[in-house]
Amino acid sequence: VKNSRRARATAEAIAREISAPHEPPAQDVAFGCHVGVCLYSDGEDQREEIVGNAYIALEECESSRSTVVVYSAELGIRYREKQTIEKELRRAIQDGFSEFTTVFQPFVDRDGRILGAEALIRWNNRLLGSIPPGRFIPIAEETGDIGFIEQWMLYHSCRQLRNWRDRFGTDIYVSVNISPSQFKQADLVQRIVGILNVLKLPGSSLKLELTEGAVMDNPEQAIEKMNEIRSHGIRISIDDFGIGYSSLNYLRRLPINTLKIDRSFIEDLLLNSNNQEIVKAIISMAHSLKIEALAEGVETREQLDFLLNERCNSIQGFLFSRPVAPGEFEEFLTAGGVIHCCADSHPAAAVQSDSR
Repeated sequence: VKNSRRARATAEAIAREISAPHEPPAQDVAFGCHVGVCLYSDGEDQREEIVGNAYIALEECESSRSTVVVYSAELGIRYREKQTIEKELRRAIQDGFSEFTTVFQPFVDRDGRILGAEALIRWNNRLLGSIPPGRFIPIAEETGDIGFIEQWMLYHSCRQLRNWRDRFGTDIYVSVNISPSQFKQADLVQRIVGILNVLKLPGSSLKLELTEGAVMDNPEQAIEKMNEIRSHGIRISIDDFGIGYSSLNYLRRLPINTLKIDRSFIEDLLLNSNNQEIVKAIISMAHSLKIEALAEGVETREQLDFLLNERCNSIQGFLFSRPVAPGEFEEFLTAGGVIHCCADSHPAAAVQSDSR
């Protein structure tokens, strides 16, 4: 085989043959396979490296649910970067989370009054520098380290809220993301309530953000867990609503407080009539279910005007503030807890377009 095209064709033919129906006497058996391919030049005698690269292609094949993946230099770089992040992530956790910080992005009502804030994690690694959550969180979910991260986030976010409530007399809440794997943990509620008790915070001071997937994976079990959470006064938000597969029948049964409209519907809201109708429908549905409609990713005054006209309850986005460090967030609280949607009203309120 002299090139990647022929290698792929050969591998796909092998996969088809293996996956063809087989009928043993006792039962029908379905077979499937993944094939990782690595090409090498004649005369090369680096067997370990060749086999290792083929395994890298195979791992990518399995994770992407492809039938065939051909190794490339770019794939090798991505794989080794992932291995480095995984190793550094475990070390950073074992070292006591000293490389991690928490930032807060406010939720505001139609008048700009701060209702609460979403807590978001940031990681500045000693070797790799700033690593975005979208890069290391999926790795943490794969390795199981996400539990340690979310426990740290819960405690530190609630501890910061306790500090703000004591210093400013505010009744704002903090919102923390919970991954599907952690939502399924039997002791989740016990751990959360334990943190609230230690910090002497009421349940209403905390909101948990869950994805549609976490809930709809097993709706009946999810409803039972959510009812247990709500029994402690803790609020629940369905994050990125509209891009998942929630059944309306289950949605009306979910004991939730908030539907968070996904930013993908907000980005080109004024240019896409379909998005406008979807956003209108979500807000109307939320109102009919007597729950809060919250729009994320709001960056322009025009988007805000549209949402307010549709009676969207609360807003989150760079129009009001990017995610900021606790010290910057305190400037909002010092100013009375109101943010004006004006780019020059506060250094943290400038409209941004960089990575979140």
